[in-house]
Amino acid sequence: DIDCLDIGFLCIDMGFFDKAEFWLRKSLALNPDNDDAAAGICECYQEMGRYEETIDIYNTLIDKDPYSSDYWLGLAKSYFYLGQADKAIEACDFAIVADEKIGEVHTIRAHAFYQLENYEESIEAYKESWRLGNLEAEFATAFIALCYINMDDWDNAYEYYKQTIAR
Repeated sequence: DIDCLDIGFLCIDMGFFDKAEFWLRKSLALNPDNDDAAAGICECYQEMGRYEETIDIYNTLIDKDPYSSDYWLGLAKSYFYLGQADKAIEACDFAIVADEKIGEVHTIRAHAFYQLENYEESIEAYKESWRLGNLEAEFATAFIALCYINMDDWDNAYEYYKQTIAR
């Protein structure tokens, strides 16, 4: 079981997601309760664009461990990639309850709010992701400036673009 799991994650690291899925499924066949293998399959499916399948697996993992910020983040990403911003935000909110210091959750949340044209919430989430070190300053300030542009707040947009260029 450990060898199959190790080979599966090595294949993920190398970008061979179809091969990784094979080895991780083999690991699951040997130990059906292996949550690491199931989470690895989710990682493969996301890379392969199989988001609906990822959602199903993450929901099963969340049923087993509802306080896993990683599982909620994975679920949020899948919903986001499917264009379901409202569900992505909901999953992000649960991830934040589990661990509020995961910057990537705030980034996904910010992007989802942006897609819903809720720019005020998007700005706050971008700022939090930036504060936590997930977004580099030049990206955070550019995203925030875009929000201000969409709000027709040209003065703030200009200020954030100046910060972007200065970096």
